[in-house]
Amino acid sequence: MSELLPSDDSLNALSGTTDADTGVPFVAIYESPYYTSFYRMIAQLLTVARRAGDFRVFQDGSATFGVRAGRFTSSAGAVVLYAGSQTQALTDNAVNSIYLDDAGELTVETYGFPTAAHLPLATITVTSGSYDLEDIVDCRGACLFRALPDAV
Repeated sequence: MSELLPSDDSLNALSGTTDADTGVPFVAIYESPYYTSFYRMIAQLLTVARRAGDFRVFQDGSATFGVRAGRFTSSAGAVVLYAGSQTQALTDNAVNSIYLDDAGELTVETYGFPTAAHLPLATITVTSGSYDLEDIVDCRGACLFRALPDAV
């Protein structure tokens, strides 16, 4: 599926402006030195995107992975902090389902995600002892919007 992008004229019209929703500045055309404004734009983008990186699964070896730090609310309403991790082993010749349980413990299973409360992070398919970046399927979106349970 192709996504249509703004026209060159529309993008050029953003020169020297600031996005109202995010506060991200657009570098002005012909600005000198451009790199200071470019660094300012990158710094603001990183601030805006910081939460998007919570619990992101990344490749750190041929058959290992890491998870970025983050926090979530457990099913009991407690805030759970996850410090992040790296060099976590994966099972070869399998689809590895990676998730945090309700207490914030990182778990890797080859039978899929559990039915109990959990935070799905990703699946990684490992074949012949390794995997590529394309083999990481981000599953965090499955828990972004959940219906709240009925009040007791």
